[in-house]
Amino acid sequence: MACNFDIRVLSSVRKRQGFSLAELVISLFIISVLSVTVGMAMYRSQHKASRSRDSLTQLRNQNYVFQRMETDLRFASSLMFVSINEFDAIVPGLGVEGADVMVTYSWDSEALTVRRQSNAGSDEIIATNVYCFEIYPDMFMEGEEVRLNGIEVTIRFDIDASKNLHRYITTMNID
Repeated sequence: MACNFDIRVLSSVRKRQGFSLAELVISLFIISVLSVTVGMAMYRSQHKASRSRDSLTQLRNQNYVFQRMETDLRFASSLMFVSINEFDAIVPGLGVEGADVMVTYSWDSEALTVRRQSNAGSDEIIATNVYCFEIYPDMFMEGEEVRLNGIEVTIRFDIDASKNLHRYITTMNID
């Protein structure tokens, strides 16, 4: 009797005992490349979201400053420009029992803040991280009188000078 057995039977009998070193190294490399790619994508999206939140906060701050100034300036009965960075406005009816209130807006170039103060006791910082705050009166001649038509306000919340914001505020009650 001749012993005839197939080599394929012997190889199938041998059980597989695990992965070879080459297979492990390749799979670890693929997993690490995928992990780094996913991690970088998550970091970029989180960074963009953070920048968007910062931009939105900055936009809200800018609008708040302009709204406060517009409210005071539109109804001011007189204005005094102390400097290019500071002015006083007399606003009728804001005080106790309808008294006139003097409101001062000023920029602190060292603290980078815009402050709103009034003789009615309010003193608040209405903006921080302000790198530029300038007020330019728009005057015109009416006969022999110099009249104020409005005020051009320039404000910048960024160190980049190309990002100045301008707002023209029309005054209503100033003679």
